[in-house]
Amino acid sequence: MKVEEKRMWTITFTTDEVQEVINLLVEENLFRGVDLSGANLFEANLHKANLHGVNLSCAILSCANLTGAGLSGADLSGADLREADLSDADLSDAILAGANLNGADLTDADIEEYSVRQANIIGETPTRDV
Repeated sequence: MKVEEKRMWTITFTTDEVQEVINLLVEENLFRGVDLSGANLFEANLHKANLHGVNLSCAILSCANLTGAGLSGADLSGADLREADLSDADLSDAILAGANLNGADLTDADIEEYSVRQANIIGETPTRDV
């Protein structure tokens, strides 16, 4: 019988180092299977990032740039997405139970009605001011 061992690592980065790591992950499309639950991604630039199916539960994504991001099937339950820019993002099949979308820009985002009902979206921005 073959036993597969999984290791969990905890790494601490400065804010600048976090953005450098995120940029690398976005450029190389390396988010698949990454567990970012509880991660502090405040003001992170995740423009057009492929985050399909990524665990972002309870992550802090407030003020993050998620324009055009692929978030289908992502677990965003309990995530803090206040003031995040989710315009043109693909949120189809995303889990948004308990997510805070207050002030978030959802312009042209692909989001399902069921998911919206599970999230806290009081004060979301339906259109972007120019």
